[in-house]
Amino acid sequence: MSEAPDNHQLARQLAVLEERMNTHQATYETALERMERKMVEREARLERAMSARDKWLYGLLVSLLIGVVLLLARQYFPLA
Repeated sequence: MSEAPDNHQLARQLAVLEERMNTHQATYETALERMERKMVEREARLERAMSARDKWLYGLLVSLLIGVVLLLARQYFPLA
């Protein structure tokens, strides 16, 4: 015949389970913090990349506009 565990055994098992739960919760919280930090870093890199791309596109646009103006100037105001 099996005996039911006494209160001391149950309390010890409960303490072990609570410790496991706290360990898992701490692990999840750490993982979430790490993921949040990585997301912030990724967003910052993306913003820098977009800014660099925008500067490049603005430079290209200005170059194209200057080219068009020079072509029009050459067409309407020939040198010779």
